[in-house]
Amino acid sequence: MLSRLSVEAAAKSGFWSVVINPMRLYTVPLTGEKPSGTTGNLRSLSLLAGMGCAAGGGFSGGDFDDSVEVFPAFGRAEANVVYGNPFALESSVPYSQFDLKAGFAVGRGSGVGVEKLDKLLMYDIHIFSDGMFFSFAPDWGENTDTTIGMSMLYDFMLHSFMEFSSLAPAFAIKQKVYLEGADFGWQTHLGAVLLGTSDYYYLRREKIPTDTSRGTVRDYGYTCGAEAAAALSFATPGGLSASLDLRAYGMYKYPFQKQWCDDTGIELFALADLCVEYAVSDTISMGISNTIFAKTCFFDEMPNASYALYSGSVYTRIRFI
Repeated sequence: MLSRLSVEAAAKSGFWSVVINPMRLYTVPLTGEKPSGTTGNLRSLSLLAGMGCAAGGGFSGGDFDDSVEVFPAFGRAEANVVYGNPFALESSVPYSQFDLKAGFAVGRGSGVGVEKLDKLLMYDIHIFSDGMFFSFAPDWGENTDTTIGMSMLYDFMLHSFMEFSSLAPAFAIKQKVYLEGADFGWQTHLGAVLLGTSDYYYLRREKIPTDTSRGTVRDYGYTCGAEAAAALSFATPGGLSASLDLRAYGMYKYPFQKQWCDDTGIELFALADLCVEYAVSDTISMGISNTIFAKTCFFDEMPNASYALYSGSVYTRIRFI
């Protein structure tokens, strides 16, 4: 994805093409090739900046007394990219179409965490993407564009409250329906997580001792399992639009990992993001975002646990393409 975006950037700036894809510092001198010039495949590029607040908490079995965590204020920034036509795509070239969302947030901490930095500072670094390996474009009627194929899902979330990641090949369907006075798009991916990670609740919330003298201690463990991703979008010519992104995971945290204080078991969690925007000009939109994370864990030895986080923000989006 970064290689393809760097080619697009090279048409305007060699500096930004290297920033996007630092591997060009290695490949260009080695191969003598210097791909440049736009391919015309960059369909959408936007940046958003905003501010918001969040709150979360959980409960578990046993004698643990869990408190609510409040992150009173944070600033956020995010880039959204659509490369290639998601709908009516017929291609055997991997990553000739992909969606990429990457961003970060920083703000005041909740006072709860496994490290002093977590208590003083809220942080959020995330990447969500899907890239098509190959696809077909069946004709399912007028006013409808459809893509069916195989995709690769890559998700990464490092947050003061939780953390997870996944790498999953998936079966994908993407479709856009052109209605009178509005456009409606949807897509869904069903995949198998080859490798993932997820936070260990008790260690993350400082519920068990972390005696490093006994071996490796970290606040996450490796997983495998399944993932489902879905997205809905709705836009009107008047400038009003809405989108819903949903990622759901079923993870198995397997035994024989390096650290001594983790536990095996099943973890079910989901992340939903609902955004409503209004375009005040051709390039600028104002929006509201509501994000919910929820997780429940069934451990083999430790008591089961459930926890959730809500985050809300207002933002301004600038569309370059």
